[in-house]
Amino acid sequence: MRNIFFKIGLIITSTLLINTKIQCQQKLQASGFVSAMPTFMFSDISQEWSNDFTLHNRFDFSYTPSSTFTFEAGLRNRIISGDMITSGMIDIGNYNTDQGWLDITENIASGKSYALNSSIDRLFMNITFNKLEITLGRQRINWGISTAWNPNDIFNAYSFFDFDYIKRPGSDALRFKYYTGNTSVLEFATAVDNNKKVTSALFSRFSLKSFDLQFSTGIFKSDHIYLGAGWSGYFNRVGFKGELSTFVPYQNRNDREQIWSATIGVDYIFENSFTIITEFLYQSGSNKQILSEGLFTANNLDARSLSFSEYSLFASTSYPITPLLNASLSAMYYPSMPGFFVNPSVEYSISNNWYLSAIAQYFNIETEDNKTEISMLYLRLKANF
Repeated sequence: MRNIFFKIGLIITSTLLINTKIQCQQKLQASGFVSAMPTFMFSDISQEWSNDFTLHNRFDFSYTPSSTFTFEAGLRNRIISGDMITSGMIDIGNYNTDQGWLDITENIASGKSYALNSSIDRLFMNITFNKLEITLGRQRINWGISTAWNPNDIFNAYSFFDFDYIKRPGSDALRFKYYTGNTSVLEFATAVDNNKKVTSALFSRFSLKSFDLQFSTGIFKSDHIYLGAGWSGYFNRVGFKGELSTFVPYQNRNDREQIWSATIGVDYIFENSFTIITEFLYQSGSNKQILSEGLFTANNLDARSLSFSEYSLFASTSYPITPLLNASLSAMYYPSMPGFFVNPSVEYSISNNWYLSAIAQYFNIETEDNKTEISMLYLRLKANF
């Protein structure tokens, strides 16, 4: 069954790619990128390094036959090879796992040291009736506000560490959006995941003076009642935002506890475009399995367990050194573990569509069982089309 769904989706997206040359550009549009990224990992700089390579390609298609109907598809292809697969540090079977109801992710080819993976992470149609929008299929439902962690993002939780997944994951969902005003919207969405668990919620966003407020409620993963709220706005030039969510089990309540997750953040942009972002996360349901199952994927994440620490602090800065060169630095601190994460990066625009990036990630985290100390170095060349 998984191969049937994957092949159907692959045929659809491939057909759209072929038709880009024969259809009117106003109706059918295509875009994407290709990137090449060697990766180096080590625990001790004087010891043996692991070397890996990722060739990453993406196609995004949009077909608009009329003003009321749109069809969109997105195909992600990756060739991953190197020491981390050979040593078993990375399980290539994880790449073959689709989190949605439709199984349209496939390891087309794999071996002891490589994997060729394709995933259709967007495949939906959108119909508009005046102020009402109806969207059916694999889509991204982004109700989050914060930068590093999103407790309100109950459909599409993602890992901040997985920086190379720019589009973020999608859900197999039916979504209704009704625009009640210029800055207000009422939504209802329901999605089914690969375990046949249903997440359904009602969402409302509106403006009050200089702030945007949002509230949501529903059923999460078929066994929790969900309540959420969020806000974002400015005091002069200081941004202030946050999210709050609680998950109350209504099945097997004796074996589960109510989970709370909340973020609060402040950001400021100086006149020279130097940006500072700070955030704080509290969650009663930490997810230490992330350390053992993989730091860089969203397979083991959901809105109930966004971090492996009860308390987490985040800070980020960025500055355009020149119009073509941008530098940034992000860091996380986990006081209850203890542990920390540091992430410096620079990106240079070679031309209009070519970018060269150097990125580093350093993890130093202690648990009751072990200590994780990893350094990752990435060099990425990316071309948009």
